[in-house]
Amino acid sequence: MPRLRPFAMTFLLAAGVACAPADRDAPARTTVMAGDTLVIRWRGEGVWGAGARLVPEATFGAADGNDTVTLGGIVALAEGRDGRIFATDGQRRAVRVFDSTLRPVAIWGRDGRGPGELGAPDGGLAVLRDGRVAVRDPGNARIQLFGPDGAPAGQWAVIEPGLRTRDNFGISGDTLLSRVVTDNSGPIESWTYGLARVSGDGRVIDTIAIPVGRLPRATLVARRGGNTAELPLPFAPVSHATWHPAGGFAIADGDRYAITWPGGDGPLRVERDVAAVDVTSAESTQERAYVTKGLRWLDPAWTWTGADIPGAKPLISGLFAGRDGSVWVLREGGAVERDDPEFEPGDPASVDRRLRSRLTFDAFAADGALLGTVDVPADLQLRPQPVLSNDGLVGIAIDSLGVPSIVRFRIRREGN
Repeated sequence: MPRLRPFAMTFLLAAGVACAPADRDAPARTTVMAGDTLVIRWRGEGVWGAGARLVPEATFGAADGNDTVTLGGIVALAEGRDGRIFATDGQRRAVRVFDSTLRPVAIWGRDGRGPGELGAPDGGLAVLRDGRVAVRDPGNARIQLFGPDGAPAGQWAVIEPGLRTRDNFGISGDTLLSRVVTDNSGPIESWTYGLARVSGDGRVIDTIAIPVGRLPRATLVARRGGNTAELPLPFAPVSHATWHPAGGFAIADGDRYAITWPGGDGPLRVERDVAAVDVTSAESTQERAYVTKGLRWLDPAWTWTGADIPGAKPLISGLFAGRDGSVWVLREGGAVERDDPEFEPGDPASVDRRLRSRLTFDAFAADGALLGTVDVPADLQLRPQPVLSNDGLVGIAIDSLGVPSIVRFRIRREGN
């Protein structure tokens, strides 16, 4: 199973009539209204065609050298309107700045508590409409702002000390949406979350509840003393929710292929008929051993209780919204054997090769048009979340030696 923790749900919608027939008798797209929601049902391959793939176009990151050619621990990515790429380096406690070809042009900030300094930045990074760059820094209990030229541009003291999240900001114009805990009165697995809306002048406007969905996250929990550890039940379908730049949540449930998001004239929902992929006995055995090992680290007497690993993989395993309103649907396919980046040579229970699901993205334009399906590159990491758009993505890749790099992937169609 992929080591993913996407907290995403998506709302899809599109207008239109049948076009680009999959064959002479069946349209690629049919539409119907369900209340105020336009429902689009898709057949066929999409406008990219059957041979579309993500191809590396530019790369930054080397195995050795100083920080002009190497990366530290990148925890967040963002892209400006001018094409610059911003990356928060959690080890250096700074923001790395690249041009659109991933040529390094600046490093903003440093470790510290003063103006323009960062204590312990997490996954929050965004470029506001006026060009300011916002960095979520729970180490200093604030959002640190930089001007378009990198000069410190103020701090917003709206972040709780020590409350870290791997999720990026949502953004709507100059309003940031930052993940917060809304209720921590019970055990950790029952906590609820929301998005605090922060205005362009640093005021917290309100907090929006994150949709829970009908599929709660299935977890396995170990407790010892006052400590708690939890791991998700492998291959269990969950509900997904993520902020969409149109101004609302994109949502979906993992056990059916239907994604809804806010469109220009009302909600959109996109549907496709896809087949579930079976979980093999080898995958089930591997993931059961992984969970058992992980939870026995806290409680050596832990035994498996509760739901067992499902026999089929979710129809949707993750949802991501692009900066241009595109929606990318993560799906799991058959198992392939790959190097395990967490392999520990001195640990007899560790293995250097693991079964991983082959991953694909289905991509949709903001209006619900099916763009196509592409394989997710094997070395691409989904945390931090890639910067997505209709023509490709920018993300972190980890090579076989564990060396990270920032890579810009472009969509290449068959024959191009």
